[in-house]
Amino acid sequence: MKRPDLKVVGTIEPSARVDPVKMLRRIADDVEDGGFGDVTTIAIAIATDSGIYTYGGGRDSSIPHAGYLFAVAANRLANIPWGSE
Repeated sequence: MKRPDLKVVGTIEPSARVDPVKMLRRIADDVEDGGFGDVTTIAIAIATDSGIYTYGGGRDSSIPHAGYLFAVAANRLANIPWGSE
């Protein structure tokens, strides 16, 4: 199976990965600093004990654009060879 072509920008320390606020701040810093290039759309999914919330934002933040990002993300996650080398 071919590994997905993923771009790594910065490093998120383990403590930040388990803290949603720190993780969002780190991502926002990378966007602001230009680490991702010109960001036109973002899509965020948040799971809570009361449900799942989804958000889209950016210049191209229409429902189709945000939905496309969620679909691409789901496809990439499904194709990551978890636990294999």
